[in-house]
Amino acid sequence: MRLSRWSIAVMVLSGAGIAAAQKAQESEHPITPDAAIQALIDEAAQVYIRRGMTQSEIFIAFEKLRPLAEDRPVEFTRQALFYHNQHLGADGENMGKRLAAMQLIGNFRTPDTALVQAVVPYLETDHSELAVEVNRLLRHVERSSRHEIPDYSAHQSLVQGAKEQPPLRLIKYMYDRSPGVAVLALLDVYGSRQEPFREVLWAEHVVSDNLWKQQKRFLGEKETLPEALAEVAKMAAHEEWWARLYAAEIVAQHPEFGTPEMIEAFKNDDHELVREAMLPEERPQPRVAPADDGDEPDAENDTAPREDGQ
Repeated sequence: MRLSRWSIAVMVLSGAGIAAAQKAQESEHPITPDAAIQALIDEAAQVYIRRGMTQSEIFIAFEKLRPLAEDRPVEFTRQALFYHNQHLGADGENMGKRLAAMQLIGNFRTPDTALVQAVVPYLETDHSELAVEVNRLLRHVERSSRHEIPDYSAHQSLVQGAKEQPPLRLIKYMYDRSPGVAVLALLDVYGSRQEPFREVLWAEHVVSDNLWKQQKRFLGEKETLPEALAEVAKMAAHEEWWARLYAAEIVAQHPEFGTPEMIEAFKNDDHELVREAMLPEERPQPRVAPADDGDEPDAENDTAPREDGQ
């Protein structure tokens, strides 16, 4: 992991997220601090921000944390993030400590899988604004901006290692950001790109093609092709929850692909992530078939599609 990515990340987390993080700090934190590790991080941070310190002196202070960072990278990263969020003031000292925490993570080239695993508890927080800032940090792991296709290699590795009890909040994040990339990642974890799972591969291709044509104006903004609607319906009825979740997220993000019956089925699905996609505050406006007299559906009640990054 390049140090420069963390220089960018600290600016992201130190800006718009400060007020939200300060509010979150007043409540239960998603990470339990380890006093000994926090003391070591603070010692290194104090050296980092002290005027007149040489690069050699900073290096020596950082090196004291190398055994922990290399032996327990997930715990080290979580503790560094905790330290970061305990120093949210706008003054120079707190800003320096936040930067030091991020530089520590970058200094030891924390593996991407360890970083993703480390931030999963932050995805569980009730403070949505803080979660948004963590999402931005994850995008540095994914090597993509908001509108680029994310690299879910690290995420997929974590799901693969916990197939029976996967990190559901991470999976929700993956599908929410890019349903197509997410379902292909879980296809490789729970299925294969051979029969009988090739239908999932084909469905993602057909739906993505429809979305691409919408975005590039080869189709109308909400225009759907019959074959794409058929594939979404097929995935909505699929026996695998991760395939149904794909259909649910497509409908949530692009309501024109859904029907009232489909949405009702999602709301009563056996899997919690599929049901969550239909929460009242996120529930899409379903596609309504034209009336028998040929009248067009009411455009004012249609919901604009959200960005999916594909």
